[in-house]
Amino acid sequence: QRSNEVQFALDVRAAYAENNAPAFFALVKSKRCSYLQACLLHKYFDALRLRSLECVNTVMNKSPLPMETVAKDVLFEESVDVAAQLCESCGLSVTKNEGESVLLRVKESGFVAPAVGTSVSRRRERWVER
Repeated sequence: QRSNEVQFALDVRAAYAENNAPAFFALVKSKRCSYLQACLLHKYFDALRLRSLECVNTVMNKSPLPMETVAKDVLFEESVDVAAQLCESCGLSVTKNEGESVLLRVKESGFVAPAVGTSVSRRRERWVER
């Protein structure tokens, strides 16, 4: 239990179980995480992103959120377009304002988890490649 690998696994499991996406993704991005560990954890990225998105839709007020913020701080996604697609696949309202920025309209529609196999097609995460 004192090895670095076991301690890392316990920390990642705790972050995932607590739905703590910032801690989970910080651990994956850290030097403590090997490439093999990152590949194994990749399986859990979308599930944690969906749980985080559901939480935001539940607890935030009705003020629209800029998709750049949602992508960076909620979904830990590099692409605003992919983040918008993920939000739309969950039944959430995504709109463009006159300044061409993309907004997530929180609480305007209910969160519906996408069916298996219908979520946004995933690609390799750039920050997992080491």
